[in-house]
This record gives sequence, C-alpha cells and structure tokens, in this order.
Amino acid sequence: MPRPYPSISVSTSGHAALPARALFCVVAAFSLLPLRPAGAAAATAAQASDIPAAEFAYRKNGEFTFDGIQVVAGYFSPDWKRVDQTLSQPAPGYPRVLGIDGEEDYETRIVFRRGGGVSGPPALEQRLRRTGPHALQLDSEITHPSGISVREAFIEFNIPAATGIGRAVTIDGAPHPLPETFAQARIVAAASVRPRVLTLPSATGTLTISGNFSLLIQDARQWRRNVFSVRLRFPLNSGEPLMRTSLSLALRHAPSDNMPLLLGEAANSGFRDEIAGDRRGGWTDQGDQNDLRVLAPGPLTVSGIRFEILDETRNDGRAAIVLGKAGQDFLPKKRTLALPPETAAQSAGWNSLYLLHAGAWLSGKVAEGPPVGRLTVRYADATETTHEIRNGRDIGNWWNPYPLANAAVVWTGRNPSSEVGLYLSRFDLRQKPVASLDFETGGPSMWMIAAVSGSDLRITPATPRRAWTATADRDWAAHDHRMEVEIGSVFDFSTQLDAPAGKHGPVIVTPEGHFAFRDRPAERVRFWGVNLCFSANYPTRDEAELLAERLARSGYNSIRIHHYDRDLQRKGGASHELDPEKLDALDYLFAACKRRGLYINLDLYTSRTFSPEEFAALGFDAPGKHSATASGDMHWRFKALLPVSDAAFDTWASFARNLLTHTNPHTGIAWKDDPAIAGICPVNENSPDHRIHSDPVINRHYRAAFDAWLAEPANRGLLPSGAAADDVAGRRDVVFNRFIIEAHRRLDQRMAGFLRSLGVRTPLTGVNHRQGQELTYLRENYDYVDNHRYWDHPRFLQERFKLPFRFNQASATEAAAALPRELMPSRIFGKPYAVTEFNYVRPNRHRSEALALMPAYASLQDWDAIYNFDYASSRAALAAPGRGGTFSIADDPIGQLGDRLAAVLFLRGDIAPAATRIVFSVQDSTAFGRINQPFPDGFSRIGLVARIGSLTESPADILRGRAPAAIVVQEPASPRAVDGALAGRVFPANENLAVRLQSEGILPPGSVSPDNTRYQSDTGQIILDTSAGTLRVATPRSELFVLPQDVRLEGHFAAVRNRGDFATLGVISADGRDLADSRRVLVAYLTDSLPAGTRFSSADRQTLEQRGKLPHLVRRGAAELTLRLAPGVSWQAWAVSASGARLREVPLSQGEEGAWHLRVETVTEAGTQLAYEIVPPAGD
Repeated sequence: MPRPYPSISVSTSGHAALPARALFCVVAAFSLLPLRPAGAAAATAAQASDIPAAEFAYRKNGEFTFDGIQVVAGYFSPDWKRVDQTLSQPAPGYPRVLGIDGEEDYETRIVFRRGGGVSGPPALEQRLRRTGPHALQLDSEITHPSGISVREAFIEFNIPAATGIGRAVTIDGAPHPLPETFAQARIVAAASVRPRVLTLPSATGTLTISGNFSLLIQDARQWRRNVFSVRLRFPLNSGEPLMRTSLSLALRHAPSDNMPLLLGEAANSGFRDEIAGDRRGGWTDQGDQNDLRVLAPGPLTVSGIRFEILDETRNDGRAAIVLGKAGQDFLPKKRTLALPPETAAQSAGWNSLYLLHAGAWLSGKVAEGPPVGRLTVRYADATETTHEIRNGRDIGNWWNPYPLANAAVVWTGRNPSSEVGLYLSRFDLRQKPVASLDFETGGPSMWMIAAVSGSDLRITPATPRRAWTATADRDWAAHDHRMEVEIGSVFDFSTQLDAPAGKHGPVIVTPEGHFAFRDRPAERVRFWGVNLCFSANYPTRDEAELLAERLARSGYNSIRIHHYDRDLQRKGGASHELDPEKLDALDYLFAACKRRGLYINLDLYTSRTFSPEEFAALGFDAPGKHSATASGDMHWRFKALLPVSDAAFDTWASFARNLLTHTNPHTGIAWKDDPAIAGICPVNENSPDHRIHSDPVINRHYRAAFDAWLAEPANRGLLPSGAAADDVAGRRDVVFNRFIIEAHRRLDQRMAGFLRSLGVRTPLTGVNHRQGQELTYLRENYDYVDNHRYWDHPRFLQERFKLPFRFNQASATEAAAALPRELMPSRIFGKPYAVTEFNYVRPNRHRSEALALMPAYASLQDWDAIYNFDYASSRAALAAPGRGGTFSIADDPIGQLGDRLAAVLFLRGDIAPAATRIVFSVQDSTAFGRINQPFPDGFSRIGLVARIGSLTESPADILRGRAPAAIVVQEPASPRAVDGALAGRVFPANENLAVRLQSEGILPPGSVSPDNTRYQSDTGQIILDTSAGTLRVATPRSELFVLPQDVRLEGHFAAVRNRGDFATLGVISADGRDLADSRRVLVAYLTDSLPAGTRFSSADRQTLEQRGKLPHLVRRGAAELTLRLAPGVSWQAWAVSASGARLREVPLSQGEEGAWHLRVETVTEAGTQLAYEIVPPAGD
C-alpha cells in the first residue's frame, strides 16, 4: 500500500511548498513510493538509506517535471507562434490540492498569458491525480468561449538531451533512437489521432504514456533548446475554431534495474588531499589546491544511471579506488571489488556495467589513446571478460574534461586549480551473475574510480552536443574592426610617452624594489606592453613605422620581442648564426619603437632549432622527419639540458654574444649598450624540472650531474655514501629536488656572469613560468621577478596548437580573479615584479573582464611591468584584420580595446596600491618536498585585499628586516613559527587565515566575507563578489564594472545596470583629470566578439573546431548608465569606432537630480560600437 502523504501548500515562488521532512521536492508529498529494485539493500548495505524516488516538481501554473522530464501544455497560433503555460499565472483560488486518506489530486486553471487577438486567449484546466505507486493520470482541457483559430494544441514532454542521447523513444513497441549529434529537427511524426502507447527515457528509468493522440518528436537543439521535444496533440476538428478539446494521458514510471555498487573495502583513497606529495594519497596526491573534495557524497544520478558516492568520513578516509601510475609505489596498481552473494544474484540480468571515473597523467594523443588500465569482470561460473580502458575512448583527464566515444562528461566542478570532471563509461556484461570486478593499471597514468553501477539499461554514454557557428543574427552583428588609432582621437594616448626610449639613461632597480631610470632615480617607472611573435618581429620598414606609431598611440610604452630567434637563424646554419636580412629588419623595428618611446624586453632563447652537428654535441640523435627534435619539441629538451650541459650553454652563449654585441645600424648602438632595453630573460620558460624524468637523454645527464653534486664536500652527508641517484626512497626525492634547484641556480649565475662580461647592464630575470614555492630560491637572486599566466589557455585535444582546442569558458571573476591572483605569491618583496605573458584567451566569452581585473589587481599589488601575449604572431596579422591567431589581441575587438585602456589605467597609476604587506615565508621542508608545490589558495586570496609576496627567510628574520604587517607559513606550521614573540604576527595558511588576519586588525574588518566570496581591497577601491560574479573598481579618474546579466553596480561617479549578457564597462577620464572635473570621458562597453564562421562542437563553446574569418561579429548587449558629469556644462555623447573616430551622436539626457543618463549598446540599427566619447559641444 502506498504511504500517506503530508499535505502541501502552494508557495508564492511558484513551487509547491513542502513540509521540512519532504526531501525530494514533491516526491515525498505526492504519493510515489521510493523507486528501487528488489534486493537493492544488498548493494547498499553500507548505507541504509533508500534509493531516491523519481523526482517530481509541480508549479502552481500546472507545469510539472517528472523524473527529469518537463511536461507543459500550450498551443500554436495560425502563424505558428508558440504560447504555453510557462509564463501564465493560475486563476484565483488555484491550484487546488484535493484528497482523502493521502489520495491527493492537483487541480489548476490558467488563462494563457497571450494570444487570441481581440477575443482573448483560451483557458486551460488540468487535473493530476495518483493512480498507483508509480502512476499518474493527467486530464487536460483547453476552452475558449467564442472559439479561437489554432494550428495545434499540445502537451509537450521535454527530455533533456543528456538523458535521451543513446537511448530510444518507443512508439507502440517500435524503437526510435535519439541521436547524439543534431542531424535534423524531425525525428518522428504521426499525424493521426488514435490510441497509442509511448515510452520515453527518463532520468532513472522510463516513462510510459498511454492515450488517444497524434504526436511529433523533434530534436529541439535546432532552436538552441538542449532537449528532445515530444508533442502529444489534442484532437481538433480541421478548419474549425477551437472551443473545447481535451486530452487524457496515463503516465507510469518504471525504474531501471540499476544498482549502485558501494566500493566499501575496495576503496583505498579519499577525494580530499590536504598535503601535496606526501605519498599518503588523497585523490591524485596533489594537495588541497587540486583534489576532488567538491564532489558531494551521497546518491548521484547521471544519464539515468544511479551511483552512490561514498562519504570518506564514514569509511576511514576512503571513498574511491585510486590506482597509481608507474613510480607511485604508495598507491596500488590493482584493486578488487567483490559483490555480496545477494548482489551477485541480482546481477544476472545486467547487460551493462557503468563506471564514474577519470584519469590523470594520461599519455599519448587523445585521438589514438594508449591503454590506461584493464577492467576484468569475473563471473560466478568462473569465466571472465577483460576490457581495456583506453585514453581517448573510455577515459579522459579529470582536468578540463572532454567528451569521448565511451566517456561522457556527466559531472563537472571546479577546484582552486582547474575545472574538473568525471566521465560515464559503459562496458558489456554477459547477463549472468558477477562475482567480482578487478581494476588494474600498469603504465604511466593514474586511474581513479569514484563509483560503479550495474544495470539492465543499455545507454551509449554521450555528452549532448550540436555544432554552433558564429553567424550574424539577432544576437550577433558584423563589426568594422580597425587596428589603427586616429590621431587626436579619444583612443590616442601617445602623449603619455616620453620619447625617445632611453633618453633618461638605462633602466635601473631602485632600493624600494621598482624600476626607474638612471638619470631620474627618484621617479618610479612602470611598463605595459605587448608581445610580438615570430614573423611579426620582421616587418618591412614602412610596416615597422606604422606599427610603432600605432602602439604608441594605443598607450603602450614597451614591446617584448619574443619567439623571434627561430626566424633570425641563418637557413641551414647553426643556431647562433644570424640571417643578415632578418637582423636588419629586427634592428629597424627596434629603432622605430625606440624613437617613439617604446622600451624593449626580450629573451635570448625561445624556440630556435639546431644543426645536425649541434644535435650530436648535445647528445641527441640526428632528427628524423617525425622525431621530437624535428617536431618543435627540441626547444623544451634544450632548456632542460642547459643546467647540466656545457655544450648547451656554449650554444646559448654564442647566440647571445652575436646578437647583443652587434651594432644596430639604425640606432648606432650595440644592443648590449642600448638603454632602450628594459629587461632581459636569458631563457624563456625554463622550468627546472621539465623533461628530467621523461626524456632518457636528459635523465642520463641529470643522473651523472646528481652523482657529481653528491660527491661535493658540502653535500656528502645528504645521502648514504656511494648511493646512486635512485637508490634511496623517500629521502632521495627531497635531496634530488634540492639538487635540481641548485643546478638551476648555478646556471643562472653562469648566464648572468657571461652577459655582464659582454657589458650588458640591463636588469636580468629568469624562471618566468610556474608558481612553485621552490622557485622562490631562484627568483630571489634575479634583478627582477617575471612570471606568466593565462586564463582559459587552450587544451590541445590532438596535437599542440592544432585544432580542435578545448576551453572551459569560465569567468576569472567568479574564480576570485584567478588571473592575476595566482601570480601574486611569486612576487619577491624588494624586487620589481613583471608579468611578460598574460592573456584572457579568445574565445572565452568572459574575456572582457581583463579590462578591469588585470590593471586593478596589478596596481593593488604595486607591480612594475605587464605584457599581453600577444599582439600578433605573424607579419600578415600586423596589417590585416582577420589574420590573427588564438592569442592575438590586434585581431580581437574585445582584447584590443580592453588592453589599450588597461595600459592607460596602469601606467598613469589610477588604482592605488594596497597599504598592507603580508609575506609568505617559504621553508625548505615544504618547498623541496615536491617540485611545483603551490602556494596555498587561501594565501593568494589575501592578495585581493593586501599586497602579498614571498621570501625564503625565517619568520623572525623577515619581521626584523622587512617589517611586514604579517607573515604566513605553510600548514601544518611549526609551533615555533607561530608561538612566543611571533604570536599575533605569524599565521598558518589554513581556512581561518582571513578571519584571523581581520580579528588581529591586520586586514580591515569586513574586507573578506565569512564565506570567502566577497573581497574589498584595503584601499576601498576594489570590491570583488565571486558569488555574484561582479567586480567594482572606483577611483577618482576611472571606474570599472564586471557585470553579469541584469546586475546593477554603482561607483562614486557612475552607476550601471547591465541589460544584456555578461559584459565589462569602463568609465575613464580621457584628459587625465578626475572624472568629476573631466571634459573628455571615455566609456567602453565590452561584450564578446568572434570572427564569422567560428565553429564549436556545441553551444557551450568549449571545443573550437574551426576558426572564423571576416567580418568580426559583436555580441549584442545594452546597459543603462548614469553619470555624475561636471555641473554647469552641457554634454554630448558620441559612438566611436575601433580607431576612435566619432561615428554618430547618441542620446544623452539629464535627469531631475542632475545626473546624466546614457544607454550604451553594442548593436543598434545605425551600426555597432564598443565605446562612447562624452564631451561638451564644440565651442563650450
């Protein structure tokens, strides 16, 4: 007998209000018994909770959702305009809840919200009643007093694509598969009204519908609805107006025979990991910044398959099966899941085994996929079957998950390091009792199994996808993108430059740790520039003059010459032999930039290749056509060799000598002596640990060097005498990590000594990639610190830098300003800090936020140099829109304008630096425990309020010599680090860090909210709200707003309500005065842009399949802006082009309160625009 149901009331929010004990929406209040197969308790013996019932949600207008399927009534007008009950309100007194002894019915009556012309719309009356433990009866009637013409009236059942893909709709016993990818809108059409039995796939089983109807099944992805639509039509008399029609449907839910298998004793790891690299496990043993604690324990249903996620707090810290890769001896390579006898008996009818799982450190191309592991199914009759788990087919990386043939991305979340996810994969069973399951690895990859389930439901795991292409439509419009800046326009900031570069002497480092010029040591200088890459460094002379002038007008005061060395090589020569023609072109570009006040930053090795003789000298085989040395991988191997190879160093030094000692004929000065060079990095992105363990040649060099290092007198006691590099477990790792850093430090000293011997006096840096704590020991020795970071850098699904690319499309604002926040801890107090590569990468839909995030927090941290990567990667892209690549902002309307304005804000110092300084004390015991030990996420978040950085001194020494407001140490902290005289000044980096810093008065009260979602800088100028996805920056000369849809933010000068999709709005004084006094105000309203024809695998835009071409398209957006312009002046507003030219005057009105009102729009009937100029009329 069915359980009695508690009574319900209908809430004003539109959903049925439930008593506190009704946990599953209206399931508990709507007389549907919990749906679970008989004997399921055997599979879930470790937890006594019932498998959840089919979900039921009822809205007061009569629309409802049953087991994931939305049910809604409506009709089509004669011109095929759709009207349904979703926007309608119930008549007074409805809905009604009737019933006796728990037999409750729901009744509602609505008048459709629109339609019907002068005679008004029709009315809908519905009654929904329970007819059995798993059954409902839906009776619907549509009426109109005088009759209304309609094309059809319907009850529509909407199956989520994620539920339907790989399954079938059955009509009177005949299956009709639902496609994985969109092919055509119509799937089935049955025009005749007659008795039918229809079975739909639902979240936890199937939904069978019986009645007298005609039907139409469509793939609604055609209209950007991610559902399969099943429309059951009311009977109508052809040609006659609708006065009354009714449709009765019997609904019955049948749960699948789907049994979650608790991992229980087979589980060996938790989802949480507190300490990275401690060899105790916890997911992938990468610490609390990179684990899977965001996966909640309990029931989880995906694609109709139920799983049970174990609670590790109730299972001795174990919730998942985690199998190690080669070399991870602390993790098992095999685990067995034995089925209890009663569960084994239940499994006899299963045809499918489902895994919820993922991999890590997957090797090989996704398209090919080496085996990650093996799944062996052992049956009760002593037979077995084995399934290979292949990368690229059955499993993918848990970072930035991507759908595969037998691995649908069904669960995603985010940890402090990345978007993360789990895959659903299906494997055949023989429909006989299963005794046990063996999971086994043996190669270079980890395999993590979060849950397992058996079922008689055979589905094809698939992530719903339908290709989406950027085309001009109601949401996107063609935009005339220009690279040039019109002289004297609102975008012309060339007057801020002090030309020529070097006029005040070379760049120096001040005692305060900033840049200045030798002849003006008291005047601090900042740089904001762009990277020029590959052939973009070799324009013709005319092109160089145009480029230098454009960059100067854009407000930049520096360029980074990058990825230039490959093109500078003489063809067929050694890596240090320079091509005279290319060198002259590079010299001319240098001179053209110098004349206009643009300083130069460069590196001395990026990606040049080597002659066969050089290959041999370096110990590598001659490159074959498909070898790593020929494919572009060699430059990574060369960087790794440099610390342990004299031949590699000599090769590097020869190039550096040839370039730096030659005299530039267009400046008359050798590069080594030119004061226009602001900074040099000897080797770009040479991370100390790169390729050491994966490349046999490099590993051989390091083993020999490590043995020699251990033999040095100062190191003889670090390992037992005579021990080889791989003989001592555990302790050897720490010692070897220390050796890697020491070898790199010696290389840094050697390269710096060589450059100084040439006469180079330019500030030098190094290790400009990654955030590991151990790198602090290297960075503290440089003249300045440099680091790189990207937001939504493409993930290469097949080959590096070849389509398709994968993007996460997340907002950095919602991720607590992850870029630039994650860079903040690597700053060394007392040294200038530069970011010579950053980018919020196109096609990320939120990348306009770069306009606000980067200058705001770079200024708050008081950094010294910022360079966007890149401006252009080819000579062609310098001159012609439509030729740029993924990173090229010159060819991105959003990126170009946002970066120009960010440069202005940073260079003129609009945003104040934080007053409070907090230092992270890096300690040997933590830093060398593992390479790439990240700084705690909680510490980096303090950088949203105060200035932060790191030092390798002890807390006591830092307090004595640096006098910061506080010191943070790694958790768990040594008692001596936080007790005694240091108490109240030294804090462990745990979840209470922000609370402690506020309670001790180090941070302003309320600067970090208790839930760590709202951050206000100690200057009061910056407020970030991660839960709302908003940022507000308010300074005297500029105000910036990051705005999701329909959000209002207010500064001191401006207030804005965003009416469109995500956008960033900037209000900037273009004449340098405070906004309250300015006579020239620039407003930028940035939404999104894509080249026409850009194609993604689906509308989520996460997988880029094809680049687009001209014209650029701009996303439609609008916002209402209120400005407190200077009083006593009349004002005009002008829409301006990408070059800054005035296009047309737009309405600007003054309200009674004296404020001015402007509606900003990216797309209007008159054209497109991303910016506006507000000035007094000519002559005022």
